[in-house]
Formats: sequence, structure tokens, C-alpha cells
Amino acid sequence: MCRWVVYKGMPVLISAITHEPEHSLVNQSKNGGYIPGCNDPHSKRNIRVNGDGFGLAWYSATRPNESACLFRCITPAWNNFNLKNIVKHVESPLIFAHVRAVHGCYGSNKNDISEDNTHPFVYKRYTFMHNGDVSGFSRMKRRLRAMLPDALYDMLTGSTDSEHCFAVLLDEIGDTDRELTDQELADAVERMIVRITRLQKTHGVTKGSSLNFAVTDGRHIVATRCRNDPSEAPPSLYYYYAERSGMRECSKSKAARVDSGSEAAAPADAGGAVDSGSSLRSSLPALCRGITISSEPLTRCSGRWALVPANHMIIVSHVDPGPDSEGGGGRKVSIRPIHVEDIREPLSDLGSDLIEPDPHDDRNFPAEEPRLISASAACPIATKQK
Repeated sequence: MCRWVVYKGMPVLISAITHEPEHSLVNQSKNGGYIPGCNDPHSKRNIRVNGDGFGLAWYSATRPNESACLFRCITPAWNNFNLKNIVKHVESPLIFAHVRAVHGCYGSNKNDISEDNTHPFVYKRYTFMHNGDVSGFSRMKRRLRAMLPDALYDMLTGSTDSEHCFAVLLDEIGDTDRELTDQELADAVERMIVRITRLQKTHGVTKGSSLNFAVTDGRHIVATRCRNDPSEAPPSLYYYYAERSGMRECSKSKAARVDSGSEAAAPADAGGAVDSGSSLRSSLPALCRGITISSEPLTRCSGRWALVPANHMIIVSHVDPGPDSEGGGGRKVSIRPIHVEDIREPLSDLGSDLIEPDPHDDRNFPAEEPRLISASAACPIATKQK
């Protein structure tokens, strides 16, 4: 498994997510496992050490229609001078960052460690990354590749299930030069998951797969938290969306908790006491300039982090800037269930981490349609013009 972070908002230094927070992505690469609200006591789907390479993809604030710039390396993120130097000098309004763990992934071995297999993956305007594994991939790989058009077949340079999932997604998108709406991108992601799970069924694969994907076209973002096994929860995935003052409010919290409406009525810190916020670094207000989606909270003050519900996707929709905006456009954030056969929300009586929804809790949303969560929720997300 792996760890990854997505940021969209006003331009920030990449170091604001990779190095500066107390539980930054680089810290997660060597000391992961902070998964408040998740029930994965043996870290089966949330690997603690992710040292088999890293990757960055970022978009230009001045050339938003161009493809992302990509930097990947097979060394551990915590021990790479070039990474540490680059992120202190590059700003971006849209960042994908990933640290990789080959050990523990289905069918993987040390020979899979190469730059071609390192996330993120970029094709034209699209950037993609994955945390998880596709069970039985070796059985279905040949059939999957045979279904791809020539251009996407030729795009494949590595051997991972993740890159092949990206190719399937691009095939579902079709015309990769056409600008999609947010819901068209989300629908394509859902069709990709359907196609993968049907191929698994065709090839007799019964073991569950972890399908935490993130994709962007440079405007919209879709990220999934998904596992096609109702007896097991997917890998963790959180989001943070707040006003510029949100971090100051967070630092005053005396009993930080993941929003109880997210997934579990459990203490926010699965492995120790919750930091009240006093150790937050001065650079963290950068997170308040947009939305951050991360495998693990980047701060120990988890009161402003919400856990994405199991088998749901979070959609960050680009809103064109108004005449009085500061640039960068705005964001509308919504969450919707993943409608895929044989993918159901895990139930608490089966030992997973998802509690039964409270019908009186406004933060719960119907399974039939996407829902924009109210800004009055404990971890607010709403349309915001910048």
C-alpha cells in the first residue's frame, strides 16, 4: 500500500504538504499509521513504512491548461536531497504527492521498484495515483491490456496494476482532449471500478481489492475510498477544508476528534494521545487556503479532518474565478457513494469501522445522489470563491 496527498487551492509551496506539517507526507513515508477513526489494528491496508519511492505532480498557476510537471524517484522520500530542495522553491495551486510501499501489495516484489512504476502517472492533462492493490491482477492483466486502444496500450511503460487502472480510466473517458464536467469525470471513475471488478469476477478472483484512487484533469479532482469486500474497510482517506482562520481554531481545541458523523465513534488518535494543537508549525495556515485530501491527517489536531466514508468518492469541482477573485478560481466539494455491483458499505456488525448512519445527522447524505455538505458541518466544505 502507499500514502498520498492532494491539494487544490491558492498556490502554496509544495513543502506545505510534503515536509512542513508535523505529520507531513514525508513523515508518513517513515512513520505512518495515524488513522483516527479507522479500524485497521494490524495495518493490513495502511502500511506504516512507505520507502519504495515517491512522486510529485503539480500544475502551473500561469499555464493551467498544460499537463502536470512530474518528478519521480525510487529512493525513500525522507532521504532525497533533490526532493527537499525542489519543494521549498516551487508553488502550485494543484499538487499530487505520493510515497510508495511495494511490500504488502498483492503480487508485488522488489523488481517492481522502478521510476516507471512510481506514482503519480501523467497522460496529457490527466494525473492519477493509487493507494491499494487489485487482487488477481496477474490473472486478468492480459485480458485488460487487450481491451485497450492502441494509444493507451502504448502509453503503458510500467507493470503495476495502478497504471493499468489509469489506462482503463482514460479509455472510459474516451476523448482525452475534451474538457469534462466534474460529474463526467466522477462517472468515468465509477465505470473504471465497475470494469475492474467485473474482470475480477470473470477470472474467478474473490479476494478483496483496495481501490483508493485520485485523478485530476487539472481542474476537477475525484478521489475514492473503496474496497470491494463488505467484511473489510478500505484504506484510510481524509479531507480538510477550512477558512483561513480554521487552523487557529483547531490549535485551541482541547479534545480534538474526527467528526463523529464521518465513520466511527472512536478516539481520534488510534495509537496515543491527541495533540491539542500547540505543536502545529507556523506554515500550516497554508492548508487553510484550499482543500487537502490525504491518506492520513497532516496534523495531529484532527478536529478539522473528516474521514471519507467507505465506498464513497469526494469530488472537488473547479469553479471559474469571478471578476473580483484573487485568481485560481473557486471550489465546490461534494461526496457521493460509489454505485458498483458487489461493493457495499461495510457494516459495523461485521467488524468494520463504519458505524450505522444517523438519519437525523445532516452530514449524512442519501445514497441516490451527490450531496453538497453544509458549511455548518463540523468539518465544513462549501463553495468558496478565492
